[in-house]
Amino acid sequence: MANIRAVWVYPVGEDFRNFPATGDGSRSVCPQQTTTYEMRVELVDGSIVTRQVTVNVLPSNLLAGMNFALASFGNGQPVLPGAPPTLRFGAGNSLSGFGGCNNFTGEYSTLGQSGVSIRVGARGMMSCGLELDAQENLFIEMLNRVASWEHSGFQTIFRDGAGTPLLTFVRQ
Repeated sequence: MANIRAVWVYPVGEDFRNFPATGDGSRSVCPQQTTTYEMRVELVDGSIVTRQVTVNVLPSNLLAGMNFALASFGNGQPVLPGAPPTLRFGAGNSLSGFGGCNNFTGEYSTLGQSGVSIRVGARGMMSCGLELDAQENLFIEMLNRVASWEHSGFQTIFRDGAGTPLLTFVRQ
């Protein structure tokens, strides 16, 4: 381009002088968060032309399609033998699972890479005995308190808003 003296491509708010573009061709960027970039072009007559473009980064739903079986409660209570509680994350933010006695459904929403909010909705009301009913009620209560999750080895740990482990799962 014969009419161009200099070009800068930089995130809006940054000092353009720190981002000179040299040579011919193109530039690729892969920001981790939504970022607005500006291209500043200085023409040979000294005039400046600018254009902005925003690169939108949408957090992906890393939980969608995952199936889990409960390995342990965060409070140290063991999981009763038999059919452990399960949890299935659907692609459309739907949630389903088995509490140990009854099936349930609900919804979830992800927040960034590790935030998640779970709301159990409909669930069966069959009774399976005091111990199993108590475990199922605790499981549902803990699910409704989940605020974040993380993979740790072969386990996935769900935590409350203070970071306290609530439930530890193994992937199915």
